[in-house]
Amino acid sequence: MSQTRRPRKLAKAAKVVAGVLAALTVAAALMVGGGLSLARTAWGAEKLRQFALPRVNAAIAGQVDVRSFRFFGDRIVLDGLVLRDPEGDVVARAKRVDVAFSPLGLFQGRLNLREVNVDEPTFALRLSKSGETNLDRALASRNPSADADGARASHAAGASHGADGGEAMSIELGALAIRGAIVELLDERPETAAALQHVRIVGVQVQAAGRYGGDGGDGSAGGTPFGVHLELRGEAVEPLRTPVSLTIASKGTHGKRKINGAGTVDATIGDSGARIEGEVQALSPGTPDLPPASGADTKSGITARVNIERFRVAPALIRLLAPASPIKVPVTMSGRATWDGPTSKAVANLRLAAAGTTVDVNASIDVARQSVDGLKVRARGIDLGRLIAEGPPSDVSFDLEAHGAGKTLETLRGAATLHIPPGRLGGHAIGPIRLRADADRGRYKVMDLVAVVPGARISGAGEATADTIAFRAAVDVKDLGHTVSSVTAGSTAGSPRASGRGRIDLALTGNPRAPSLQVKGHLVALGWQDIRVPRLDVTADVADIRKPLASSLNLNVPEADFGVRRFRGLSVVLRAAGPRIEAHLALAAPETLRLDVAGAWGPGGSEIVFHQLDLTSRQATWRSAKSMRLVFGDDVLRVVGLDLRAEGAQQVRVDFEKRTRSVRADIAVSALDLGKLPASLLPPKLRVAGQITAEIHVKGRRDRPDMETRVALANGRIGNLRDIALDADARIDGSRAEGRL
Repeated sequence: MSQTRRPRKLAKAAKVVAGVLAALTVAAALMVGGGLSLARTAWGAEKLRQFALPRVNAAIAGQVDVRSFRFFGDRIVLDGLVLRDPEGDVVARAKRVDVAFSPLGLFQGRLNLREVNVDEPTFALRLSKSGETNLDRALASRNPSADADGARASHAAGASHGADGGEAMSIELGALAIRGAIVELLDERPETAAALQHVRIVGVQVQAAGRYGGDGGDGSAGGTPFGVHLELRGEAVEPLRTPVSLTIASKGTHGKRKINGAGTVDATIGDSGARIEGEVQALSPGTPDLPPASGADTKSGITARVNIERFRVAPALIRLLAPASPIKVPVTMSGRATWDGPTSKAVANLRLAAAGTTVDVNASIDVARQSVDGLKVRARGIDLGRLIAEGPPSDVSFDLEAHGAGKTLETLRGAATLHIPPGRLGGHAIGPIRLRADADRGRYKVMDLVAVVPGARISGAGEATADTIAFRAAVDVKDLGHTVSSVTAGSTAGSPRASGRGRIDLALTGNPRAPSLQVKGHLVALGWQDIRVPRLDVTADVADIRKPLASSLNLNVPEADFGVRRFRGLSVVLRAAGPRIEAHLALAAPETLRLDVAGAWGPGGSEIVFHQLDLTSRQATWRSAKSMRLVFGDDVLRVVGLDLRAEGAQQVRVDFEKRTRSVRADIAVSALDLGKLPASLLPPKLRVAGQITAEIHVKGRRDRPDMETRVALANGRIGNLRDIALDADARIDGSRAEGRL
């Protein structure tokens, strides 16, 4: 919105208010032949209410209702004021509105509100998906086409008046007091963070004063003067329970094509807060938009300065805006930004600080040329142990420099360098790390990538054009244990035991719009806690990285020691093309075992339908009797229709659903022969036999679910115990348990 449209709307609103007040004053005077005493009576006030309300409601799309109305010549008191939107829903209501004004000023082009008191108002605001509020719709014109025609006629007839002509209506608000307000906002826009979709602030107190026009303004020279001062206090209860405050002060002059002003904003939300001051000046005619739109005439007569004196975001507010954020300390920012319209240049100098870490950002941007003349980012003293939850202790710094120009990727010219000097991460040395890249009108190069990190060294280089890309990198793993311990040093669970060495090669090739990725790795002496893998070979091929699910993976593990059991000849093959997906797992020892799975992705990528699931061992072959669905998402994991069957009428059926706070499971087992279970799935040296039939039903809260179960075992054997027969049922309901054996 240009700078001239807001004052135009303000002037229009002022004229509506002034017109209503003037009409009331004239009507009251006519009622008594020039006196106002009758208007002060209940009968006269009701007649004035009947006179004014239909005219207000004829002008707006919504509706205003007033329970009672009193008029005192230079003062109006409204009780039970209600504003509804066009659908009839309440947008705002107030117990009482008391307005003291100057009747004489209304006939002199001045709206002088000496005092406005609003008691216990409630605002129920709703922001629709399109970004329109119910308040906008309530106050919108009932006949917008007529308003538009009138505005054009008024503008044509009075082009010489207004801010530059000295005849615009002036507005003066001596004192506004709002007491005990409640503000509630429901935001339905999909891009709004979930935590901010419902905001509720209670106990709001507002003190304000302001003016637009009036004495002290030279319309022909300096424009129309304006000024405002507002103070707000309240208590937020949704989405965060904390005190809030806002102070705004501004003053300046406004002209038809120019504005000169300065102001400050001071806001707090609990432990977070900001104080920002700035000024803006119009140095030449034009229609200055700030910043200028890309592709338009970027040369404008606006110069502006913003000074961030204080900006502090506490961890609680960070988690509210980004629930997954691990930051555990306040983050502060200070600095200065300027905009120079005649040269179309923006300059920013900012400093961020948190727990001893400092980041200085200096940038100079030429918007007209669409170029970054200079960008420098300097970070010092980064200690992840102090900055983020369970972060490793560290002492890392970096310098980033970049410059470039170009309206598109094809015309981009520039270069960037990143340098991380030697430092510490999780008790291990890290660095140096360096990256150098440049762009030259459609050709991009990574000329130097070297990164020394704990336990590994990364190197790479590559080049890309509009048609091809070829980038290769290698990861030489010297000690996987150092790598793992460096990034988990701050974890409360401690660092897992890890070991291993080897090499991983990566290649990104093909069309830049749909490049393919190839990975080849060979690792030896791998260890993770009690697991030992002497050798592991892996290859992966992703034909289009935009579609990572359409890929192939081969994993070969000649031998793996899990402490209590040793496996040999383990191989995993995964193939995916389009919606189809298949996987094969094979094990050679301690017994032959094979799992074959085939299916297809469902619409949306959050569901797989498996039409084949075969588990083959020396003792038995299990096959799915029908298709099974696996559904997964942010809040749900669901298994639907798992039905496995084997010879001898053996059957296992499972339906399962897990959500954030609830769980449901229905499991049925029929004639399961324990003696034919693969030994690899059982604890070592455990000998079991017999036929088991069972039904298990679970539902309720995840932390305390209700459960019903019935189990029958025939011809059972567990270790040296033989001929075991068992028939039992049990029920767990909350904190109560009962059963039969």
